[in-house]
Amino acid sequence: MSGLTHDEPVLGDHPSPGTRAARRLGLTLALAAFLASATACDTPRPPAGTDQPSRPSVALAALHKLPPIYALVYTPDAVDPRIALAEERLTAACMAKRGFRYRFTPPAQPQGTVWEGPTPFGLETLNLPATTGPTPAASEVPGSQSERYTRALVGDPQRRVTARGARVQVWRPRDGCAAEAQRRLLGDGRVRWMQLRVLLYEAEQDSRNQLDRDPEFRAANARWQRCMHEAGFPWADPMQLLHALPADADIRTSPATRADVRCKDQTGYLAVAYARLATLQQKRLDKDPTVVRDWRSLLHRQDVAARTVPPAG
Repeated sequence: MSGLTHDEPVLGDHPSPGTRAARRLGLTLALAAFLASATACDTPRPPAGTDQPSRPSVALAALHKLPPIYALVYTPDAVDPRIALAEERLTAACMAKRGFRYRFTPPAQPQGTVWEGPTPFGLETLNLPATTGPTPAASEVPGSQSERYTRALVGDPQRRVTARGARVQVWRPRDGCAAEAQRRLLGDGRVRWMQLRVLLYEAEQDSRNQLDRDPEFRAANARWQRCMHEAGFPWADPMQLLHALPADADIRTSPATRADVRCKDQTGYLAVAYARLATLQQKRLDKDPTVVRDWRSLLHRQDVAARTVPPAG
């Protein structure tokens, strides 16, 4: 139902708040507290084989909210399931009018401690949560009607709306029941909503790339690297480690991943990384205040419209 062309590795085209993890901006950043915690790098290191507790989920949740783009786009919000459910109900009602049964699974409420956003610094804990969140139910459509069903849902595949950023463009169907549902919620703001997601994605990627040249982050990475070398591992950074892991590696028990998480805890790596990323993201957002303003405005518009959608009959 959507497509994209770009020169970056991946962009999740998030059509509604219910299919992404979140949408609200918390611009008050507790950077000082997390920068102060980075002094843990002076803590004496136990032997490399010593088990260390994984970083508490509460501390990780606070770190995840530091970068303003993450807080805006990926942090769970009670608004999201309401908007997603309204969109699904509108789509189902439209499909019913066209003679089709559209089945969907109501979105789950945000779980609070389950992070569904990016992890740009590799592993953060060995206590990996089970996969959660809404799983769309497969529609039961006879083969002879599948083409008609698809056309009813997404319209003419040659008719699209497109939104562009500096490097990325995304497209979505112009007509069909899915598009009609989004128009009911967004009005004339549908293309702008798409464009905002592109702009935020590009800002997110640019900030992460710029971070590699940041002196404080580079110093934190050097501390992590020394810790890993003492444990017998040669990697220059956490992402290099992840890429080198065998496909069948057990993240929870691998000596390399256990050393990775331990060294991050001992050196204050994640505290520095997220704090510096937050600063760079905020600088990028400050260059165009309309991005945050319009995102919040269109999110509110969807929420107001979603409250008027009647329950399924």
